[in-house]
Amino acid sequence: MTITAQGQEVAIVDEVVYLGSLIHSTTQSSPDISCRNAITRTAMRNLDSQICMVLSAALLGSYQDGCIHKIDALDQWCLRKLLGIK
Repeated sequence: MTITAQGQEVAIVDEVVYLGSLIHSTTQSSPDISCRNAITRTAMRNLDSQICMVLSAALLGSYQDGCIHKIDALDQWCLRKLLGIK
C-alpha cells in the first residue's frame, strides 16, 4: 500500500530504522529491544577469546517497564559469556 505526499509515492511499512532505533507500527519498544539484543549477542559471539567490555546497545534507549526483564536477561547472558559460565 502506498500514499502520495507532495506528488511522491510513499510506501506504508510496519517498521523502519530511524537514528539507529527500530520504530514499529505497534509503537511498542519490544521489536527494537529484540533487534538490539540480536546485535549484542552477535557481537559477543564474535569476541572469540579477546578480553573486552561490551556496552549493550539495548541500554541506549528508554523503554517500557515491561521490557526491562529482556534487558536484564541480555546483561546476564553477556556476563556468563565473558566468564565462560554455561
